Amino acid sequence: MPGIDFRRRSVRLPLRIAIIFSGTDAAHEAFHENTETLDIGKFGAKVLTSRKLKIGSQVSVRRANSNKTETFRVVHVGEPDPQTRKTPVGLEMSAIEDFWGQSFPTDSW
Repeated sequence: MPGIDFRRRSVRLPLRIAIIFSGTDAAHEAFHENTETLDIGKFGAKVLTSRKLKIGSQVSVRRANSNKTETFRVVHVGEPDPQTRKTPVGLEMSAIEDFWGQSFPTDSW
């Protein structure tokens, strides 16, 4: 679409990382869910959830193998998978830090 820049701020790595995902869903119910990432980047991730979330809502992500927790903002909500009933959601990190413990390729933009 003209005038819209669809480029990401960083390269995404297709890594499945076990996480504990928590927050308040679209029905205003608190949740705490063990799930995983589909991909990660310097500034965010795509994760799977069984909860309905609203764009703009704040969630917490804790890496299952550490005590590292970060606040994220929901920036995209995909379509639920009819078999698993899990929905991919795009998350943006509130703070810029090395949350994932990964090296990322140099951006190519």
